[in-house]
Amino acid sequence: MAGLEPQSLEGEELSDRIRITKLRAIGWIGYVYQGEMLSLGRPVASCAVKLIHPRPMCSPETLLQDLREQARFVHPHLLALQHSGLVREGPARDWVYLSTELADYSIQDLLTRGSILTPTQVRECLVQLLEALRYLHAQGIVHGEIRPPNVLSTTTGWRLSGLEYRGTLSRRLEELGYNQNHFVFRAPEAQERGADHSSADIWSLAVVAHAALTGRLPFDEEESRDRSDLLWRIVNQDPEFEHLDEPFGRLLTHCLVREPRLRWTAEQALACLSGRPVLETYFEQIRPSGYDAPAPPEPEPEPLVAAPPPPPPSSSPLYVGLCVALLLVGLFIGKFLLPPPPKKVMQVNLGDLVNQEYSVATLDDRGRIVTQPAVAPVLSEDLGEGIHLDLVQIPGADFEQGAPDSEMQRELDESPRHPVRLGNFYIGRFEVTQAQWALAVRMPSEGHTLSLNPWTKAGSDLPVHTVTWNEASEFCRRLTRYTGRVHRLPTEAEWEYTCRGGPVDTPFHFGPVLTDQVANFNPDPPFTQSIPMGMNRNEVVSVETYPYASHFGLYQLHGNAKEWCLDFYGPYSKDYQDNPRGPKSGEERVLRGGGFRSPATNCRTSARSHELPNRSGLDTGFRVVVPEVVTGNE
Repeated sequence: MAGLEPQSLEGEELSDRIRITKLRAIGWIGYVYQGEMLSLGRPVASCAVKLIHPRPMCSPETLLQDLREQARFVHPHLLALQHSGLVREGPARDWVYLSTELADYSIQDLLTRGSILTPTQVRECLVQLLEALRYLHAQGIVHGEIRPPNVLSTTTGWRLSGLEYRGTLSRRLEELGYNQNHFVFRAPEAQERGADHSSADIWSLAVVAHAALTGRLPFDEEESRDRSDLLWRIVNQDPEFEHLDEPFGRLLTHCLVREPRLRWTAEQALACLSGRPVLETYFEQIRPSGYDAPAPPEPEPEPLVAAPPPPPPSSSPLYVGLCVALLLVGLFIGKFLLPPPPKKVMQVNLGDLVNQEYSVATLDDRGRIVTQPAVAPVLSEDLGEGIHLDLVQIPGADFEQGAPDSEMQRELDESPRHPVRLGNFYIGRFEVTQAQWALAVRMPSEGHTLSLNPWTKAGSDLPVHTVTWNEASEFCRRLTRYTGRVHRLPTEAEWEYTCRGGPVDTPFHFGPVLTDQVANFNPDPPFTQSIPMGMNRNEVVSVETYPYASHFGLYQLHGNAKEWCLDFYGPYSKDYQDNPRGPKSGEERVLRGGGFRSPATNCRTSARSHELPNRSGLDTGFRVVVPEVVTGNE
């Protein structure tokens, strides 16, 4: 830190907007000051100013670029970055400054003084910070630095700071050992590789909450300060919280689960604190301490009369010859004298289908909506607990798959356009919801584990939206076993035909443009340039948010969640195809329809994306198909 006296900046103006008033703290990589925001040379508000010397961590330009990236995240409970810039001291001695809202105190300040918060204060703090995390996680951002010094109290509420330590500076600080004492607030999986998933933030916030509520760490039962012992407890032990009053005992029990996939999301934690029902999708699989395990099943009753033992098999030549003769006679009768068994067809009685009314929307090139009523035959499958899966009957037909040559923004992999014939099938009216997923999680496994909460925003009527292709396929297999009907992902051809609604050549089933009145996407040109820029919601919405359906009666085929298809990703064939299943092999699987983060061009009916089957994004979901297929004599 040589070369700059901390007090030498007191009274100095860093720019025409900020004046430093006094030094408040000296940190490992810089100084913290109290300052004044200026307008026309006069102070208008107090602020906090951090002065950071980035070298040798990174260049000042790199740090400033990272800070500008973090400044785009704005939320009432995130400490807003107001200004940033350089303080010139000489060659290779540039300092970076950033100004933020001035905080009254941090949780660390309280703990240093030996103070704690009341349960009411902790609840208020958690609600506000969880809302901030819900916002960040919906943007695909993991905070990664949730610690007592970064939880700040201001005159208008609690704030979460520390986003400035993301990026290049964070990595360099890690390499230099600056963060070596922060392990007590890191999730088990983040101890070595760092926080790379939103569930790690939930863990860290839960540890801070326990410290603010009790004055100690949840794993520090013996007040030990031995690093290796404490680290072992974090990685290997589940703490108990029976001593805490509700809702904190229940909340921490679910937020400090060692398995990341089993932790509550920010949405679930908020529901707990607010007294709302929590969608506990994993409760049958884990039983945290403090909760009773289910009673074991009662043994099967013994039969009143024992069945006689089977006669011992005979190995005499006469016995074997007689069995062979009877077998040959049976085969002859079965093949030539008896009628063939009926062909197996999916069992759907006409009485199972109910005509559902819906509104078809068509947009002109200026985004004006014209609606007309329509009716679709729908098969509603009862999955139990009042949950249904609605499947729309799609009549088979011939159509042209792929983008027309005249379509704007068409990609090379959307060509050549080629003729396809499809048979009848049934497809989900909506994307698979979290309520439906929760039921499947409790069904017997068909060979693959299902994530317990594959989403960043929880809600029973919201689609699952961080699901892999492998998990989506497992969901279908479980429903196949449960219902007795084959369930699978749609083929690419089935998905595109369903979206087009027949021989429709416009980029979207709505028409030539897409608006935020009919779809959840990231509005962008060129498909929005003739209409006002719409709302970018930046998160999934309920599957029933929009009242407008496709021509066949399906909802949200464009945007909200990308939808997995059955096919391997690969080039199209120009030849005629009958119920195509795509390439016979490959590494990636196809996704269609775009998601809430996708621009309009990626939401087009013909647009294709692809991903490895064991990976997911923040907006990857799916819907299911039940084929109406004759399987032949068996």
